[in-house]
Amino acid sequence: MEILLRNSGSKNIYDSWGHKKTAVPIFHLIRSFNVKKFVEIGVESGKLSLLIFNEFNDIYTYLVDISFQGCDLNSFRKYTQRFSVFNMKSTEASTYFQDGSLDMIYIDASHLYEDIIEDLKIWSPKV
Repeated sequence: MEILLRNSGSKNIYDSWGHKKTAVPIFHLIRSFNVKKFVEIGVESGKLSLLIFNEFNDIYTYLVDISFQGCDLNSFRKYTQRFSVFNMKSTEASTYFQDGSLDMIYIDASHLYEDIIEDLKIWSPKV
């Protein structure tokens, strides 16, 4: 796992949801597909996005969450030129993106079946 975490700052960030383990396959996909525009739907603590910021200098991230509870957006301050915040439902945020305008979307918002299906339907055309 450590081999895929090239930046030493990334190796020190953990959280209770296991985002370091989640980050490894995401990093692999980002590198494999040369991702430049990434959306994280369901930001929770923000640790996954911080890992991405620490690991990649040339990726722009859109953070989508209805509440950002548990996320200290002040910790993102040094990355202000590399992200945008959408404090709203994912269905509403999707309207700000044209079809085919994104490289990768990570969906981890509501875990209700109906909400997952809705997110997949509205976000998949954006890639």
